[in-house]
Amino acid sequence: MTIFLTALGMVALTGVIYFLRAKARTAAGLVGPMLKEAEGWLTKNNLTSDAVWYTAYSAPGMARTLGATVMVGTSQDHKGQPVGFALEVLPGRGVMAGVMLAPYNIVAHHEEASFRARQSGQPLLDVFQVMAARFRAGLANTP
Repeated sequence: MTIFLTALGMVALTGVIYFLRAKARTAAGLVGPMLKEAEGWLTKNNLTSDAVWYTAYSAPGMARTLGATVMVGTSQDHKGQPVGFALEVLPGRGVMAGVMLAPYNIVAHHEEASFRARQSGQPLLDVFQVMAARFRAGLANTP
């Protein structure tokens, strides 16, 4: 019973932290403008902009482009299939760099990827591409 209550408390705490972080991004004005800047790229790549989930990273060194914010997320293609992506968005100029990530759920590891990017000094897009390639290579080697 104690384990159950502890697990329930951890789930509730995680939900509260996620809600507060989402509120902080909204309050900082990142949600609307970031998505508007990325809409052209999403449309060009046949992704649905109304089905987008993303996290934004604006720490120095995360992007190849100076001053850009990295937007890591998922959307759906025209067939309704989930697609992962990572974009570098420069306010007022739009998407400066973007990659589609396969498998799409590699973006769920965005915190690990941002940690690796900070530690290695590599841009976040590069780190995600390496992580996705390693994951695909591992799947190819499984029976």
